[in-house]
Amino acid sequence: MLNFSEKFSEVLVHNIEKGRKQGLYRGDFDAEIYAKIFFQLVMSYDSSPYIDSKVIDREHYNRQALIMYINSITTAKGREVLESFQHKIK
Repeated sequence: MLNFSEKFSEVLVHNIEKGRKQGLYRGDFDAEIYAKIFFQLVMSYDSSPYIDSKVIDREHYNRQALIMYINSITTAKGREVLESFQHKIK
């Protein structure tokens, strides 16, 4: 599992670096830490004493975690792109 988490984090860090170059992601946070926090958050669904899987299904939980993560790293330009994308997929 450690190897998977490291690879997952590497992909996220690469995405953050790319998004920063495009002006979509903020530059004032530690990309490696945020990637690890996001991974931990997504993986905590099954082990959290606070998540009742009978009330909150995994898909909804993961989607909300992703929305929270993306909103925490995007610039105003990034939010505009995200909003335009969300309108296209609805």
